[in-house]
Amino acid sequence: MFSRASNILLPIAVDVGFSAVRMMQLQVVNHRLRVRAAWTMDFPLTLRREEERQEFVIDAVQDVLKGKRFKGRLAVTAMPNHAVQFKSFRIPKMPPEEIASAVLFEAEERFAFESEDAEYRYLDSGHIRQGQEIRHEIIAMGCTGEALRNHLELFKKTGLVCTATDVAPCAVVRCLEDDAQPSEDQGQARMYADIGTHATRIITTLEGRIIFIKSIAVGGLALNELTAKGLNLPLDEATQLRREILMSTPEPEDDTATGMEQEVLEAANAAIRPGVEQLGKEISLCLRYHAVTFRGVRPSHLICVGGQSYDRQLLQTISEITGVQAIQGAPLERIENRKVFTETQWRSGLLEWATAVGLSLRGRLELEACKEAS
Repeated sequence: MFSRASNILLPIAVDVGFSAVRMMQLQVVNHRLRVRAAWTMDFPLTLRREEERQEFVIDAVQDVLKGKRFKGRLAVTAMPNHAVQFKSFRIPKMPPEEIASAVLFEAEERFAFESEDAEYRYLDSGHIRQGQEIRHEIIAMGCTGEALRNHLELFKKTGLVCTATDVAPCAVVRCLEDDAQPSEDQGQARMYADIGTHATRIITTLEGRIIFIKSIAVGGLALNELTAKGLNLPLDEATQLRREILMSTPEPEDDTATGMEQEVLEAANAAIRPGVEQLGKEISLCLRYHAVTFRGVRPSHLICVGGQSYDRQLLQTISEITGVQAIQGAPLERIENRKVFTETQWRSGLLEWATAVGLSLRGRLELEACKEAS
C-alpha cells in the first residue's frame, strides 16, 4: 500500500463510449482519492464510419494532452462495448490449472467470430450445482484479434501508453464496490445496470465477485429512434429532445414543470415505453437466472449508471416491471472533487463516469502491485 504521506498520480483512464470519449485522472492524497482532471467530448453526429471516429479520438486526446490538466502518459482503457461479447457456460469441476484450457475450448465453440484470430478472457463465478454434479460457472469474454489490435494502435497514436486494457462491466463493478465494507447483508447479491447509448449491461456480484454479465440491445440509440417514431420527429431532433430530458429530469417531488413541458415529457415517455418494457423484461430474466443458478437472496436494488440512468421515469418503469427498485448509483461518492466538476455536475451524480472511475481504480491496483513487487 502507499505510505500515509503519499501523493500518487494514477494512470489516465480513457473511456471511449459509443457517443462520447471521456478521460479522468485520479490521485491518492493521504489515502484519499481526489479528481485531478476530467474531460469529455461528444462524438459529432456526422461521424458515421469507424475510421472517422478513431481519427476524432486521436485528435481530441492529443489536444487535451497538450494542456496541463493531465500529467504523465500512462493510461488504462476499456475495449469498446460493441467489440466484446459475453457468454456464460458451465464446465466440470477441475483443478484450477486446467480451467483456462477448458474455457478456451468451450469459447472457440460458442463464440461466433468469423475469424479464428480471437482473444478470450474469463471469470470463474464459482461452483454451482447442476443436477447431482458440481460445476464451474464461467463468464467468458471474447473479441476479435483485429479489434484488440486496432484499439491498442489507436491509443499508441494518441501518445498514451496503455498499462492495462479492461472491459466496461468490470470497471463499473470496481467503481461501485471499491472499498465496500463487510456488513449485515454479507452474502447479499448486488445487481448493476450500465444503461448506455448502444446497449445496457447487467452485472450481478456476490461479495464483490462478478457472477453474471449480460448485454441487452436496448440503450439510448433505441430510445432515440422510438422517440422519433412516436413523436413524428427527425432522428436528430428526437436525439436532442432525449438529451434535454436526461439533463433536466426533475426530482420525483418536483412539480415545477410547466403544462407544456409536462405534456412533452409525457409524450416522450409514452413513445419510449415499448423499449423500456423490453428492457425491464430482459432484466427480469436476469433476476430469474440468478435465482435458479445461484439460489441466493434476490438483489434488493438495481443500481443504475450510464447516461440513460438520469431518466427517473425510465428507472421507475423498470422498478414496476421487475419488482426490484431501480436507483441511481454514485460513481464518485468516495472521491473528492476539488472543483474539477461544477457543483451542478457533482449533484447530478455524474452517472456516465462510472466506467472511467473504475478504469482509474484499475490503475491504482496496477501501481500498488508494482510497489509491493519492488
